[in-house]
Amino acid sequence: MGYCVRLIPTQYVKAFVHSQKNDANDALAICETAFRPGIHFVSVKTTEQQDIKVLRNTRQLVVEQRTMLANQLRSLLAEYSFTIPVGILRLQQQLPVLIEVSSTVLHSLFVGCCPRCWKICRH
Repeated sequence: MGYCVRLIPTQYVKAFVHSQKNDANDALAICETAFRPGIHFVSVKTTEQQDIKVLRNTRQLVVEQRTMLANQLRSLLAEYSFTIPVGILRLQQQLPVLIEVSSTVLHSLFVGCCPRCWKICRH
């Protein structure tokens, strides 16, 4: 057909959106940006680059979820007057010992839930 597809970074297009965000205004901003001199276009990502991005995003999600779970466990233990210092490593070291020593103090439901959460935190 003779068309050359080029990708424009969104931060360049955003500067030319004049009013409300809708398809017509977005198309107008894209056209204005495409014909400006000095606009640098980005190349299309290869499959390998997309795969690396998938790995990075997945790892980031796992790390965030593990941190959230560790903070949740730490706050729940604080309600029972048990404090564990900040850090995944310290939680991994002290949680099994704390569960064994204080199983008489903690409610059985909480003691049953903690090892499952700790198993998730370990990995």
